[in-house]
Amino acid sequence: MQIGLDTYSFHLAFGAHGDYCPKKPMDLFRCLRLAAEIGFSGVQIDPMHLPSDEPTVLRRIRRSAEELGLFLEAGMIGLEKPDVLKALSVCAELHSPVLRTFIGFDRFDRYTDVSDSLVQARRKIERALPQIEASGVVLAIENHGDVTSTELVELIEKINNPSVAICLDIGNSLCVFEDPVQAAERMAPFSVSCHFKDYRIRMTHFGCTITGTPLGEGNIDLHAVAQVLKTAPRLQRLFVELPLPPQCGEEKEQSAVKNSLQFCKTVLN
Repeated sequence: MQIGLDTYSFHLAFGAHGDYCPKKPMDLFRCLRLAAEIGFSGVQIDPMHLPSDEPTVLRRIRRSAEELGLFLEAGMIGLEKPDVLKALSVCAELHSPVLRTFIGFDRFDRYTDVSDSLVQARRKIERALPQIEASGVVLAIENHGDVTSTELVELIEKINNPSVAICLDIGNSLCVFEDPVQAAERMAPFSVSCHFKDYRIRMTHFGCTITGTPLGEGNIDLHAVAQVLKTAPRLQRLFVELPLPPQCGEEKEQSAVKNSLQFCKTVLN
């Protein structure tokens, strides 16, 4: 199994998310170089970190990755057909076999109808399915704190097409009150991509918080999850993703990425 880096692991250094302002923001080309230096085999690109979707820029990104010996996976947000078609063009230029996305509704809003949101998601996917199939790209839908593992698996089973699969996010299961190991067991048979991460749960005076940590420093049983991932028939790549809080800063973020790769290699043997 190849181990890649999700660019979100450097979200503080990129400064693209509004929660941290670096002195000199990282760009994607620097991120690629750093990923290769640290020892990753590839990179999954968060759409907020893609400098442009112009073909000339995308080809430059692809050439840079090839020179560094990195594979690439592209990402997008949502399921609207025009956005999917545009992202498929990005995949073609980057030679990305997988397009990661998520549905993106707020299940905890009092006015959200989860069942209807899932019906609408299926309709959107099926509208773009002929183009997805023709592209040869697999659309990987992430459990993004909006759906449970059971809901996402049921959606994939209803679509019943190998061009639509799951991007299994280990930590996001906690956001919908699921045990990460049990959720991974449900989603692994349908997964083609994975965000390997860790979270720490802390009690507070007003409830509890879930915070991203370096791998092995949180509450998720990553050893048990790793054994589950090894059984996933279509999963050949996973991506270290570290959503560290702003107070960590860029230096700790980079150190955490390095240490997390070594932890990941150890856990996966």
